[in-house]
Amino acid sequence: MLIVGRRQREHQLALDLYRVGKGTVEGDFALRKAIALLPHQLQEFDVTPKYSELQPNISSLLVSPDGHLLAIGTQVWDASTGVVLCKWSEEGRVASVTFSPDQIHLAVGRLNGKVSLIDLTKKCSAEQLVKLQTVGEIVFSSDGHYLAFSEGIPPRDGWFIYSGGTIDGKESTIVIWDVRSAKELRKLSHNGWVNSIDFHRNNEWLVSGSDDKTVRVWDVPSGKELYHATHSERVNLVRFSPDSTSVAFADSCFGKGVVENCHPSMLKVWDFEMGKFRWEVQLNAAWVSSLAFSPNGQFVFSVNNYSTTGCETRLANCTNLVQVWDVTSGREITRMDHGFDVIIAFAVSSDGKWVASGGADGAVRVWDPLTGRESHRVPYNEPWTVAFSPDDQWIAVGGYDNSAIFARSFPLDQGRLIEIACSRLDRNLTLAEWHQYIGSGTRYHITCDPNVFPKAVIPEDAQAYLNGQ
Repeated sequence: MLIVGRRQREHQLALDLYRVGKGTVEGDFALRKAIALLPHQLQEFDVTPKYSELQPNISSLLVSPDGHLLAIGTQVWDASTGVVLCKWSEEGRVASVTFSPDQIHLAVGRLNGKVSLIDLTKKCSAEQLVKLQTVGEIVFSSDGHYLAFSEGIPPRDGWFIYSGGTIDGKESTIVIWDVRSAKELRKLSHNGWVNSIDFHRNNEWLVSGSDDKTVRVWDVPSGKELYHATHSERVNLVRFSPDSTSVAFADSCFGKGVVENCHPSMLKVWDFEMGKFRWEVQLNAAWVSSLAFSPNGQFVFSVNNYSTTGCETRLANCTNLVQVWDVTSGREITRMDHGFDVIIAFAVSSDGKWVASGGADGAVRVWDPLTGRESHRVPYNEPWTVAFSPDDQWIAVGGYDNSAIFARSFPLDQGRLIEIACSRLDRNLTLAEWHQYIGSGTRYHITCDPNVFPKAVIPEDAQAYLNGQ
């Protein structure tokens, strides 16, 4: 693809500004934003829904464990080619998806309460398992024996929480499905929406958080409740640490004006083996939209939206940030402040060295959780979900961009970006363009080496200048 006129100048300008900027995050963002005029991402996945709903089917995006597949809403794509491998019924917005550990199945939960098990070895043949009121989260045990899904509200879906309210006192269930025998094993219950669930690494214990303001740990084979704790607000998220020695849980408060008459959210970490709290901290937030442990279990991440001070009457005045906490001490390690922009998309890389976060601020930021230093900034109008590839070489971002619903994958290596961009350019900057856009105080140099990229010719005035050096 050739770029002419203003687009080419802007693109090449961004490349040179990036190099002149010596790798600053501003240069990274300028580079990515400018070459958005090109198909610089690895692949683009058009998932514009064919039905009418309040929100489209892009709130769910997941990379398979081997990195070869991308599940987006009601479709499975080849992550490297962008080819749709299979798809199924589009009835109802997908709230949660998860691959089985062996990648044979994909479990899909929808806001209309339908839960389906997709067989990826049989052209995405779908089996509807149950019909609930709505679906909160779906999770496989690590051995693939059990599949659990909760009757609740997706933890990241703040507007659904706000509009849907709570159902304290009304029984909601967790269904345990035995994948091997293909039948329901049992139901577990709370007195309110069950918003979040997670399996212990022994594959037999399950933690759940509910609108009834409780956290419970269950023995799945017997259905016995092993542990019970209370919160002051609805429990929005629960997570076991990778070694399952700790449980983190956070509540969220939604009422009139979002944060009116709300207690600030609490983040608590329970030492599961010792049977006591390690620590708890009050967050300046009404809604914790994501909660995760680092892969090594040393840190816990909380995504805190809607500060409980200053935004009681206007959401635009709310501050939003990601905080990183030491699991042992509860000490805050660092944070990423997104200002007044709500954070919806969040992910941690498989090696724990990078965090991706974004939402209403028009970009996904990739940053170091130990220092808070931002290394990449991917332009995206409204990113709703993000995922790292298993090798952490690229990220997939889904959401609303340029008046359409898309998921896109982006390389993280900046050298790779320059390589892709140069392969699509038909020339370097002219000397006149260099002086106009870069400035005469910076010595002209070739952006794209024509020995490597034959199409990137050197204009005559620039070649004459170089010959005179």
